Amino acid sequence: MYGLAFAGKELIDKLTDNAANEGFKVIRCWAFEDVNYEDLHFLCDKIKSLDMKLILCLADRWGFLQSYKIDDEWYKNEYKNKYLSHVKNVISEFKNRDEIMVWELINEPETSDYEIFKNFVKDVSAIIKNISPFQLVSLGTIGGIGDKLGSVFSVFNHKKFKELYSINTLDCISVHDYSYDAGIFERLDIYFRFKDKKTASIITGVIAKFFDAISKPIQNFFVSKLNRLFFFPVTLRGLWNIYSKFDYKTSKELKKPIYVGEVGFKKKHKELRKKILELDIEKKFSNGVSGYILWSFESMGYNPDGHDYGFDESDGFKEVIKKFNS
Repeated sequence: MYGLAFAGKELIDKLTDNAANEGFKVIRCWAFEDVNYEDLHFLCDKIKSLDMKLILCLADRWGFLQSYKIDDEWYKNEYKNKYLSHVKNVISEFKNRDEIMVWELINEPETSDYEIFKNFVKDVSAIIKNISPFQLVSLGTIGGIGDKLGSVFSVFNHKKFKELYSINTLDCISVHDYSYDAGIFERLDIYFRFKDKKTASIITGVIAKFFDAISKPIQNFFVSKLNRLFFFPVTLRGLWNIYSKFDYKTSKELKKPIYVGEVGFKKKHKELRKKILELDIEKKFSNGVSGYILWSFESMGYNPDGHDYGFDESDGFKEVIKKFNS
């Protein structure tokens, strides 16, 4: 429910009720620079009444709902303008709201200059903890197949991922997991959609569907007949699944909780999505994951995903969610 804080009080009231009815205990949403404080307080009050918690993300690598572009120069100096002002103001305003469990610095950050990025993380996380020592702080990283933290993705140099989360003003580790449906062309399709390159998106999407038609029957057999998830080991989805284990290991070594801030399964799986969801939650909890947040709850048609991961009440996830959140 990424846009919840921007929905207006009437929708906030209805959408949070719907989320609670589905069994959710935590909602992750944007709290970018233009968030209305009155509406955000209303959201906090509503969340408190439902005995839920919030994870609020302060900016977006993709530039959604913000007036600045995040790049290496931004991490070096420009963040000290609008972004840092927003961070100081919003944390000061909401530091006593116990409903806010975690503040995330940026949704899915990336950089080609690791040292500059690390300095940014140290600076901003320290400022947040100084203002609000009892609210948790995380980064908003993808993990798994990797965040671009310098010249290479973190999967090829995982020590950078671990080094970042060793910063003492970061309390918990964030990862995102779309491994079940991930493929090279599927990822390119999503990338081109973000960049509004429609022709490239259509082409890569068609190719992705071709390869998916080959693997889907095998995956479905494992889920429906063998009650287990299956990942082809040499594919992107297989590698993502393998590399996620490094993140779980980092969590244990640093003694910091790890949560999946985004996870999703495409609508093409239809009724099997519920079983895939159940098996995936069980697997991640057995690996030491502390929290699991689905992307994206499209109740009342709000928060549309655009990449086929969305779901609403009609998908029947409620019985699975309540099994783990009862």
